[in-house]
Amino acid sequence: MRSYDLSRTCSINAADAFSHANLPSEAAKCYESAGQSATQMKDVNSAFDDYNKASKEYIKTGLHDRAAECLEKAAKAIFEEDKLKAIEAYEGALDIHESNDRGKFATDTYRRSIQLALKNDMIEKAIKILERHIPVCISGNDFKLAHKQMLSLIIILLKIDPVHASKKFTEFQGQSDSFFTSDEGCKANELLDAFEKRDSEALEAIKNSSTISFLDNEIIRVAKSLAVAGEDKKEESNGLL
Repeated sequence: MRSYDLSRTCSINAADAFSHANLPSEAAKCYESAGQSATQMKDVNSAFDDYNKASKEYIKTGLHDRAAECLEKAAKAIFEEDKLKAIEAYEGALDIHESNDRGKFATDTYRRSIQLALKNDMIEKAIKILERHIPVCISGNDFKLAHKQMLSLIIILLKIDPVHASKKFTEFQGQSDSFFTSDEGCKANELLDAFEKRDSEALEAIKNSSTISFLDNEIIRVAKSLAVAGEDKKEESNGLL
């Protein structure tokens, strides 16, 4: 451990010197190296700070992909200790990708951040990230993924606000002409219909459909917890309100 501590100290000193000398490329590499050493020492807060500094220096050099990658490393380093910080780091990475018109290359980052948010009951965070991912999918002509994310968002909204879910469904039809006739669009429509009619049998059939089973794990978990108003059997929400 002492060797990692010494390595990090040397990297930080070098990074600070390079930064003061206006050599961001070298500073970024050293801060990133410091983050790796801190990670090995399980000093997650230092790793988080080091990777953030590296990201800022990479931005100065125009290496935006590397800057976003460092924020993802920061998120992975801190997520066991501070879930909110981790999600915010992922959001920072998404900001970088989107501001450079490279959101379509960040699919895994969107999905990881959504999964992390849902797993830790940060529903509003998950909603916001889904809402920013959908137009990125559409602009990149990845309509299959856009439709999956639209259905995912409808499912989450049905959990907390069915009226909002219905409005969002109408909004989605304007965003993608093919959504309504897609498998995901049909299932979203069926879900809304089951909620409106309070049809628990129809809801159970939808929840067990292959279309739902192809969604990401945390979305499936939310879908399985859905229950229509007035249903006698109370579904387990697994921590979701």
